[in-house]
Amino acid sequence: MIHSSKFFAFSLIEYLIDKRTYCIQFSREKSLLLYLCILKYYANMNLPAKHCGRYVFGLCKGSNEFYQNLCPQAKSFLKQISIKGEDGRGVSSAIEVCHKPVAFQAMRILLESKKLSVAVIEMVCESGFLKERFLKPKMEQNIRKLIGHRIRVEEYVHASRKRQYSELVTDIRKNESDMACYETLIKVYNELESDEEKAFISQTLARLYYNSDCFQDGLNWATMSIVHLPNNYTMFDTRGHVYK
Repeated sequence: MIHSSKFFAFSLIEYLIDKRTYCIQFSREKSLLLYLCILKYYANMNLPAKHCGRYVFGLCKGSNEFYQNLCPQAKSFLKQISIKGEDGRGVSSAIEVCHKPVAFQAMRILLESKKLSVAVIEMVCESGFLKERFLKPKMEQNIRKLIGHRIRVEEYVHASRKRQYSELVTDIRKNESDMACYETLIKVYNELESDEEKAFISQTLARLYYNSDCFQDGLNWATMSIVHLPNNYTMFDTRGHVYK
């Protein structure tokens, strides 16, 4: 009985999310919601409200004005939060999906027939977020976390072993193919400018290739990661794995 009630509650939530996403008519709002769902579900991240406003409305609206102008259906998935500056001074507004399970269900519905890898490429390469001068450094860091951050296998804080790939890369490999991972990461790599962020994407590509027995490609990308970040020992460690 308990299991059936949980299933009913889950189905009801899925139905409500489906109805609300269907009612969002403006394609830019749908795209933004999809990007926010990907960021929330895979890396618990958000986007600055003013850049969301510029993406959706094409205007540099104030953060409160942007949030108020969203359609009610889109707004029901999101929340506006305040973030302190890195120096502890000043407060800015950001937009994020309210909960991770909501992000997963909404992302699944919003993707429709689109592949996750395609949505990631559109978010990174076509959304224009990387062309925003003040957003670019932070967005590049977020992309590195989204693609390169690997969680520990065990739940314990001091566990040393990590998963091979981030959750995002793992899902693309599982539901699409290794080739989709290669294409996605290479396109993302080409869009980035920071040596540090390029290094971690190169490192992930190296792992993907040598784990697929493409050792020469793995070596090339591992070497590239060292070129971008020569003082980071983990890059040398990754190249060492190619020879194992």
